[in-house]
Amino acid sequence: MNYQELTAILVKCGASCEGNLCPAARLLEDLRLTSFGMMLLLMELENKLNQPLSPMDFASVKTVADLCRVLGVACTME
Repeated sequence: MNYQELTAILVKCGASCEGNLCPAARLLEDLRLTSFGMMLLLMELENKLNQPLSPMDFASVKTVADLCRVLGVACTME
């Protein structure tokens, strides 16, 4: 998975992106993901990666950059 695919999944899960989905964007405050959106995000990522993900891995995820770090995705639009 790359950064562009990750941002597409974020949008699919309800991220409100009026500008760029930059790495510093906060999932809840800036992108306005709801708890339902966060659950959808976890499910979409599991489907995309074809492996289960632990919700505990996401306990410290606050920004897009944090999400990239947990998933091992480079935070650039290459």
